[in-house]
Amino acid sequence: MEFCKLSDHPLNIWNMKLHGSLYFRNIPGLIIFFYCFLLLPVVPLIAQEPGLDLMGEWELVTSGDGFQDGRIIFLDGAEYQFFRTWPDGTGAEISGGYELDTDSSPAHLRLCLDDCSAAGSEWTSSFCIIRLNSPEEMEIYISQSGAYPGGFPEDPGEQGAYLFRKVI
Repeated sequence: MEFCKLSDHPLNIWNMKLHGSLYFRNIPGLIIFFYCFLLLPVVPLIAQEPGLDLMGEWELVTSGDGFQDGRIIFLDGAEYQFFRTWPDGTGAEISGGYELDTDSSPAHLRLCLDDCSAAGSEWTSSFCIIRLNSPEEMEIYISQSGAYPGGFPEDPGEQGAYLFRKVI
């Protein structure tokens, strides 16, 4: 029984000449070059997690809860700080961990007073939905019932509705 070498086979595209000068064997190298230097830098832009857009400081524009001023800061390590000021100048600060579930529609945001994985943290958490209207504008709707809201209210002045703008 006689075996022919792959390189001698007439259908071996790896050694065929294209237009007499370019070899097909360069195609794997071209594919790797295209992927590493052209496509790979674009992939993070396409597959960017929405949670990354939350990082940084956001100032309160409007609040359905009657706050005149406020800001929320999303920090590394899934932590946040939320500052609110009532019209009489009294302020409150809430801080702790947060969990973001972007697989839900609308996205779920759980603001915890401490660590979200601590036992009993569901009793001290605010259950919210969140959406980014643009990279500079974010809406948060905080549930008054202890469960995630099903959707955003039509009235932006409803209790628990917050509109924020990114601080640059």
